[in-house]
Amino acid sequence: MLFLVSGNAEVGAGTKSLNFKLLLSRFMDFTTSHGITHIYNAKGLMKKCFWGILTMISTVLLCLHLWSLITGYLSYDTVTNVSLREARSLVFPAVTICNNNGVQRSNMPSWMDDLVQTKFQKILNSTSESHSKNDLATAISEETSLLNDTAKMSLGYSFKDLVLICIFDGKNCDETEFWTYYHSTYGNCYTFNTGKYGPVKRSTMPGPSHGLTLVVNTGVYEYIKFLTEEAGIKVVVHDQRAMPFPNHDGLSTSPGQVNNIAVKMINTTRLDGDYGNCTRLDSNKDNMYFYPYNVSYTQWACLKTCYQKELVTQCKCFDPNMPYNSEGIVFIDLDKAQGPCRLTNSTTVNCVNRVHSRFADGTLKCSNCYQPCNEVTYDAALSTSDFPALSYVDTL
Repeated sequence: MLFLVSGNAEVGAGTKSLNFKLLLSRFMDFTTSHGITHIYNAKGLMKKCFWGILTMISTVLLCLHLWSLITGYLSYDTVTNVSLREARSLVFPAVTICNNNGVQRSNMPSWMDDLVQTKFQKILNSTSESHSKNDLATAISEETSLLNDTAKMSLGYSFKDLVLICIFDGKNCDETEFWTYYHSTYGNCYTFNTGKYGPVKRSTMPGPSHGLTLVVNTGVYEYIKFLTEEAGIKVVVHDQRAMPFPNHDGLSTSPGQVNNIAVKMINTTRLDGDYGNCTRLDSNKDNMYFYPYNVSYTQWACLKTCYQKELVTQCKCFDPNMPYNSEGIVFIDLDKAQGPCRLTNSTTVNCVNRVHSRFADGTLKCSNCYQPCNEVTYDAALSTSDFPALSYVDTL
């Protein structure tokens, strides 16, 4: 019995060994990994080593390539797709106009007139004229920041004083189609096609006759001496949801000329999450312009908000050229500012200069001011021609 069992075990082991060799032989014959096949079929040690080395090199290269593909996928690289589309109609942009002179001379209250006269005497006695001009502009901004909106707007140009003719797509337009807000430098600014007072207007045909035509009166005779250096109108072409910033986004148009502005709309969509950082348009935590003006998030709005918050935190005052509401969601967690930053106080001046320097060199804590996830911008090109033509003078 023991012999029979032992004999059966040997036969079984031999059968298993034979089946494994047969399976291995068939694998070597039919595998698509040709290096292994060549190693198996090669005659002689040198040939087997040659094919073995080639197979190892190929395997290493394959692993490196797979590693590159996997790491590239996990890095979430983004690809920018640019597409140009021809549309039958497009949303007409919002257009903001502001006079370079923020305060009409005939509207100046007595306190402002006294302030201008005092600063004017300093200009005459000062060797640094530009420094005195800045002092005058800053002093006016500090005082007007303490006024209510109605008092501020009474200082600037009314719509009827500024806009003489308004035509859109061949039809007359009026003041009811403009949104008005006060800018610390340019006074009353008027925005056409905000969508606040009706449907947003669309443009179906290119060319000036199908766009917005404005005839404006710059009123240079109302300019304040030594305060406004250039005559003309600031024009900002922007999205309806964005806050216009004429001081750095505005186009300068000259009086006595026809100023044609051709625009191209650019719609940008950015990915967030694993692909990068961007901020939703409805994010109001870092947008101090939302509550007074009901506008969406932009990167510039966030940067200005960051700067204002740092002034309130470090200097206990606010920049009079920017909105400030101690009860708003942006500033509610901060100690209340004592008032506008007055540059007549040396301690305040030093503090403001430190904050401004950090803002300029990028060391201010504004790292959360990402670009918006969805953004509509306009590429504007300005061209000018003399107005009026000699043949047109008699018709005026």
